[in-house]
Amino acid sequence: MPRLLCLLLALLACVDAAHSQAPVGAPPQGTMGQAPPRIHYTLEFAPGGGHGLPLERRPEWLLRVSGTDLPVAEGAVTLVFDSWGDWREVDSLFLDVRSCRPAVDADLFPGNALVLQQPEDWDGSFEARFAIHPIRAGSEAQRRWGMLPTWSPSYSFGQTRNVFPKVYQDHGPTGGTRTVELRAPAGCPLASGWSGAQEKGRIELELDPTEGNGFIAFGEPLASFDRRLSSGRLQVVQYGKAHLVAETVGEVVSRLAEGIGRATGHPPPDPLVVFVTDVGGGGMGADFGLVLGFTAQTPEWQAESPYYHHFVAHELFHWWLGSRIRGSEAITWFHEGFTEYFSLWHLAASGVITREWFAERILELGEEALNRSSWGQVAFADPEVNWRDGDGPNETMAYKGGAMLAFALDVELRARGEAGALLLIRDLLDEGDEPVSLARLGEWFEDHDLGELWEEYVADTNTLEIGELLQRIGYELEADREERRFTASGAELDAFFAFGE
Repeated sequence: MPRLLCLLLALLACVDAAHSQAPVGAPPQGTMGQAPPRIHYTLEFAPGGGHGLPLERRPEWLLRVSGTDLPVAEGAVTLVFDSWGDWREVDSLFLDVRSCRPAVDADLFPGNALVLQQPEDWDGSFEARFAIHPIRAGSEAQRRWGMLPTWSPSYSFGQTRNVFPKVYQDHGPTGGTRTVELRAPAGCPLASGWSGAQEKGRIELELDPTEGNGFIAFGEPLASFDRRLSSGRLQVVQYGKAHLVAETVGEVVSRLAEGIGRATGHPPPDPLVVFVTDVGGGGMGADFGLVLGFTAQTPEWQAESPYYHHFVAHELFHWWLGSRIRGSEAITWFHEGFTEYFSLWHLAASGVITREWFAERILELGEEALNRSSWGQVAFADPEVNWRDGDGPNETMAYKGGAMLAFALDVELRARGEAGALLLIRDLLDEGDEPVSLARLGEWFEDHDLGELWEEYVADTNTLEIGELLQRIGYELEADREERRFTASGAELDAFFAFGE
């Protein structure tokens, strides 16, 4: 029975491994008076084809996971790797087991988990060594499995969620303490979302690397930006071959991070680390840092474009709405659409973009939602909708239709003299780490006398008239209706872009 339970735990962890681990420092399980378990992770970067940079062939990420003082009575050890990015499709290429002590139980191997044997004389310690093989940047494999660690001649980059396994025993997650150590050879700088960029080749931290997601990079940065904010340190580290954009990104993030921190009452993380890579044009916000793409083919002027600034702001805002405010895929439209709107609003409120461009972008998003998505056919409150349909009509609706819903909510609340839709974000942040559900969002609307708005535009499939909403907050439509340009002036707009209390 214990080993079957162990296997079940492994499979359950595959579904939601990010939130099933007991917190660092939790009371140890097992015999009273026994020393608490200690789990240590070491990740070492081994350059391919030599001892330094540039990298001539595929490097390896050498992972060692060890533990001591585990309670023997709690059963065998299981190491569970998250299957973030569907890497189990290529597990034989991505991950090699180099050694295990105790040995692997060959009869129990669900793919993403290693169950270790439990000898009769087991002393409560274990050690497992792995080799992780990054995928070549720009390859077909990398385009297919973009969440996996990558490498190019000047650096190697990856996400912690794909690297560090959780440690279980037959009776559940192990307690105790966690430490993580990052190592790189001499002359090879490293950086992490936990600690920022480091010139030295070794970092050791007392934290659980399986809690939340972050980023790790090995290699020589192309450019960097470093600034002290009121909330802590901001670092932008750019890698690869592209135009230098670290300073531009740093200036935008500086203004946004301070403003969003004040507006939500929750400052950004310290350090706030931004990785700019030359792999792909997308980005991702995470618990520990964010990553932005800027490829060698991207023209230099694009870094100054308001569209690029909106992209940066979107990924940054996910630290609040995404990492801090979590929830299931049923509220993807809230995570993505409200992030799309609030990132745009903060850009205008902070003066990074003009108020005119705010209106133009709102109109553009509204048109795309109406013409290229299922907005008007699918209800936001339908829990069965597949919002991640590969940039299809539902995902487009989530981003762009969801942004329009956030805009309408903002307009309605500010018309009452309240602090706008940021009230919703503040309230959810203040509630802590409990995942947000559709029901909770509906309750919030009801509690703030917004039940009619919820029923008409969330529970039902009605769409919004975006031009009328823009005029309602003080924009004036110019005579040339084909262009539908709005002028931005007046006290009403000043009130709309005020951060409020």
